Amino acid sequence: MGSVLWNGSVFLPYAKSINQDIRLFGAHHNDGVNNIALIKSLQYSLPPMDPNYSGRVIKNYHYFINLILAAIQKVTQIDPFILYFGIAPTVMIIILSILVYFFVLTQAGKLPAVLAILFVNFLGNYYYLGPLLGSVNLHPSIAWMDEYSTRLVNYQLLSSYILLMVLLLFLIRRRPAVLVGLISGLLMGFKVYAWILWELGLLAFSWRNKYFFRAFLWSVLFSLPVGWLLYQPGGQATFIFKPLWIIKSMYESPDRFNLVAWELARQTYLSIRNYLGIFKLYFQGVVAFLIINFGPRLLGFFAPKNYLLKILTFLGIILPLLLAQSGSSWNVIQFSYYSVFFLSLLLAISLSRFPRLVVVLFILISLPSALYINSQYLNPPYTVSYSRGFVQALDTLARLPQGTVLSHPSYSTNAVVSALSSKPVFIAESMILTSSSIDTRPRQQFRDKFFSGMTLQPKDFLSENNISYIISPQYIDISKYMLLPIFQNSEVIIYSTQ
Repeated sequence: MGSVLWNGSVFLPYAKSINQDIRLFGAHHNDGVNNIALIKSLQYSLPPMDPNYSGRVIKNYHYFINLILAAIQKVTQIDPFILYFGIAPTVMIIILSILVYFFVLTQAGKLPAVLAILFVNFLGNYYYLGPLLGSVNLHPSIAWMDEYSTRLVNYQLLSSYILLMVLLLFLIRRRPAVLVGLISGLLMGFKVYAWILWELGLLAFSWRNKYFFRAFLWSVLFSLPVGWLLYQPGGQATFIFKPLWIIKSMYESPDRFNLVAWELARQTYLSIRNYLGIFKLYFQGVVAFLIINFGPRLLGFFAPKNYLLKILTFLGIILPLLLAQSGSSWNVIQFSYYSVFFLSLLLAISLSRFPRLVVVLFILISLPSALYINSQYLNPPYTVSYSRGFVQALDTLARLPQGTVLSHPSYSTNAVVSALSSKPVFIAESMILTSSSIDTRPRQQFRDKFFSGMTLQPKDFLSENNISYIISPQYIDISKYMLLPIFQNSEVIIYSTQ
């Protein structure tokens, strides 16, 4: 329960009925609402239709946890915001904590098992050391990664931790290789980055252990239908060999270190062919990356045995340093989340090798980041709010027959219209769509032109795009299109195109 109460600061304040005013902060505004919209879409079709881009089937995305939540929500009719921001993360944290406890218990005893739960659930990174390492900015993701908050807002990541723990326990107890292979194949549908790491780890051990080899072959076999369902050739999950790009961008990016002097020094060294100077710059960058994101957790590499965990951890660190991902280069950092998780386990297992004072110091220096994040979500510096009138309009829209919605740009910054109306939107949440290599500009231009009253043949535009409903603020005048209002209050008006 301690883990739930501590981690709950990030999600429980937002587990409110949609009959109330909705206020969201941070990743909940984009990722959270988008996942709720995907849950609603999965209740109508599999594969799901894109809630942000009507007519498009979602491919190249791991949505199995959304599928489970969609089934639960459809059967129970639980308020989706209470399910997503309350029940789901609470249950997953409890399950993960139990699995972590039993895994470490088999390795090192009760005290390390309890501390492993503490390390996994309560501790953050070391972003506050950023200024000492050259960063101009100061926030938990200055070195690209904030595993603590990401785990609590990204249920694909959290659910993949659970499956990985099940797999590790099954390997220890030598459960049938076919069962390990089945869960390994399903892992692809929960988080493809976890699946890639796991497959590489199994492959690395296959040459020396027949059991691992059989598990690997079964996992490949079970992965094929999952891959066929979820992914398509040439999709966004294409990796490019681009060594240390993440270090360079860490220094360059305005929202990371934002250290212009580093890039100027690099260019100067390049112009005079001072390769030793370039090596030093990148070496310092790698050290800063490791210190901020992992810190004392790296001592977990000294844990006895657990070679598979160590290989998985090493791969999770090295892959983002060597690769970039097409579409959104930074997505490759998701490999490193697993290294933070595995190192927390390894460090707990290796506790007997360190004095207790070292353990206490590790806990103390790892708390500030988590405390800061908890305080941000408990008392957010800002929120994105949706009034009761707006929510009422979408609730009305949800009770109407299925059809595509054209929403005003002010309602299209995330997937809230789709999430609350259970209907696909013509165009919304351009950031997520762009990361999927979708050119959103044509639809955005059509939409903006329509709401500005400049569409010359509106009926043709609406018919060609199968748009059934239009939702707009009251202050937008599109009366010239002679549309039929079917709902309105002081804030919002909904039109039918039929």
